[in-house]
Amino acid sequence: MSKRRSVRRDAYTNRRNELVATYASFIPKLHAIEIADNDDGLVNAYSWFVVYEGMYYRFLAFESYLENSETALTKHEQDALHALKRRVRNLEVRMSPVLERLCTEVPSLLKLRHELKENAREGGKIAAHKRLKE
Repeated sequence: MSKRRSVRRDAYTNRRNELVATYASFIPKLHAIEIADNDDGLVNAYSWFVVYEGMYYRFLAFESYLENSETALTKHEQDALHALKRRVRNLEVRMSPVLERLCTEVPSLLKLRHELKENAREGGKIAAHKRLKE
């Protein structure tokens, strides 16, 4: 592996770890809001949201990998991928009230989500380029 690709992969991994740590850093703030507002569901909702974000991250990385690896999908695989994309969009819509509440309490969450999406796409690209070089 070239030095440049190794540095790029390491930078991607370090940034991903920073983003995950930032997600975790919001829990004490949300817990304090929960106590102040007598709202027992905020941290629980956030915990489920973080689980969703992890799955969404993997989906975006996989999608980016497919786009960048020149992988030919069968009709069945294409249909499955499109169905998965529809489900992800539906989940986003269904979660929007929870996301709005969380973003009201932690405004930087929107920016963090955007950065995590970009990081997932970068991870997919790196994996695809690594595969193409093998």
